[in-house]
Amino acid sequence: MVNRLMQMLILQHRGAGKDNSITARYTDRVAIKVGKTETRWRVIVADITDPVILGLDVLQHIKAVINLVDLTITVDGEKLAAAVLNAKNDKIKICRVKLGKDVIVPPQSQVHLQAKLSGDCENDIIVQPTTNLKGLLMPNILSTAEHQVPVSLRNVTDKYITLKKNCNIGTAMEVAEVIEEAEDCPTLTVRKLEQLDSR
Repeated sequence: MVNRLMQMLILQHRGAGKDNSITARYTDRVAIKVGKTETRWRVIVADITDPVILGLDVLQHIKAVINLVDLTITVDGEKLAAAVLNAKNDKIKICRVKLGKDVIVPPQSQVHLQAKLSGDCENDIIVQPTTNLKGLLMPNILSTAEHQVPVSLRNVTDKYITLKKNCNIGTAMEVAEVIEEAEDCPTLTVRKLEQLDSR
């Protein structure tokens, strides 16, 4: 950002700072480039601690489509890779969870199987299902970062559902932090998961 920050201004925003206001500085017409798309935008700099997507207003302006399943941003037909960072600005590893073989789930039943990760993770992972499982339900899973992860698929329909080999059924993300104690919350202790027996 090469533009000099302008005078102070007071932002009125519900939940922002004391009395719903916060002091900030701004600059006009900062050049912002996302892929091949360029725009100029007013940038506001304030000391905030809220967990928000910074720059969401710019992404809306350039009509960006954020895909959290495959971690891409599409702007004006151009698909760009995105990254997830933790509070320390370290990249969190994310990979797809795929089926190693064709799977048929009978009506009103549940199957347990081992799925494979498309990449390597160093820490424990959380697996979240994709939204296109065709009538199947799959819970979020906390697992060790092995190449195989245990998953459960429940068919809640009255028809057989077939998923093909290498079908993407979820996204695995490394656990960034485990909060062991928090004020006004029950105490929770999480330890490394033991290796699951392969039966």
